[in-house]
Amino acid sequence: MPGFSTQQLTARAIVCLSLALACGREAKVRDGAERTRADPAQQAPRASGERPRHLQPADTVYLPFFEDTARSLLAGYRLPAEADFRNYWKYYNNRLVYGTEGHDRKPKAPFWTDGYFNADDRRDFAYILIHESTGKKSLVVFLSDQSGYRPVILQEDFDEEMGLATQQPVKLTYYPRADADAQLFDMKREGIAFFMFESASSVFVWDTATNAFKRYWISD
Repeated sequence: MPGFSTQQLTARAIVCLSLALACGREAKVRDGAERTRADPAQQAPRASGERPRHLQPADTVYLPFFEDTARSLLAGYRLPAEADFRNYWKYYNNRLVYGTEGHDRKPKAPFWTDGYFNADDRRDFAYILIHESTGKKSLVVFLSDQSGYRPVILQEDFDEEMGLATQQPVKLTYYPRADADAQLFDMKREGIAFFMFESASSVFVWDTATNAFKRYWISD
């Protein structure tokens, strides 16, 4: 299967991965850290246990949704905690090394995202959650429907450090099989970009014909 190509995805189509800090910017980091400490909107609540620190303002929407809605719908799972961060998920000078974009295209942490994934007008939420007993990761979408939200598990029990972003509607180049030629899919709604950092990438898109998510591989 061909490797990842940014030309295939178009500008801002799949992820916005960049180093959060550059060498030689210690003063800027200190200023940013002071602003973070002074701004409660940038600090995750700690009442329900350990939470990632020094998040972007856009991250704050995911924490209350999980606590108020998602947690009761899927027992046995928790949000990533600081102890789970390593390699690409780790902090560097109190900031995440890699970030991604959500529905509003603002920078956020890579282990959750949001968007209008199915055919209604209510926002949906996707998380990489940690199983409380095994420590394994799972990709779970909390999908809106007429009765509220329901959990949809898209991938279970993986160890790899994966990330999430909101895939904006685009003409997506994908590979139906490892030995197949590339095909073009015209996305009509937002999807969930699920990727290993600088490696394997796929997009989950809601299929109205089957009322289920369909996975499109864009690299191996």
